Amino acid sequence: MDNKKEGFQFARVASILLLFACLGLVGGGLVRIFRDGAGNLIGWAMLGGGFLVTFATVNQWGRILPGVFGLAGINALVTLWSGHQINQPNMPVPRVVAVVLAVVFFSSAFLSGSIAVREFNVAHKLLLFAVFVLLLIAMIANQFAIPGAIGAVACLLVLWRLPGPNHRYRPQSHP
Repeated sequence: MDNKKEGFQFARVASILLLFACLGLVGGGLVRIFRDGAGNLIGWAMLGGGFLVTFATVNQWGRILPGVFGLAGINALVTLWSGHQINQPNMPVPRVVAVVLAVVFFSSAFLSGSIAVREFNVAHKLLLFAVFVLLLIAMIANQFAIPGAIGAVACLLVLWRLPGPNHRYRPQSHP
């Protein structure tokens, strides 16, 4: 029994690391392209590779989205309380923006919680990939935080209503 539990915990940690690696590849590629110009081949390679890895591994990182959104909601509540970004105290955040982001992220946590137990088909994977891209857009620039987060919730709402296969996701157990 303990081996199954340890394997499940390892899979969750690996999924979290995989999501951050995907965000790092795509975000790093975007930074290189915008900073060094559109002719930066390394930036384009990072961006393309990051998108390929992200789409290919959606079954792994798509299952941890409820926790990611829950933490983002807590972050928005702390921002609401403090009045500034957590990592940049000199960057004030309007209270209305923090409230909207808290509501959006906690709604996303709720919606993605019911989605995480499903088996993903191609439509599910495309919508989860859109959620990833919209969250990345929301993280890149403050002016896109609310539109990106609301777009991610819209994709999750469509995904929540989208019929899926009749069976639930069950991780494979290894002897």
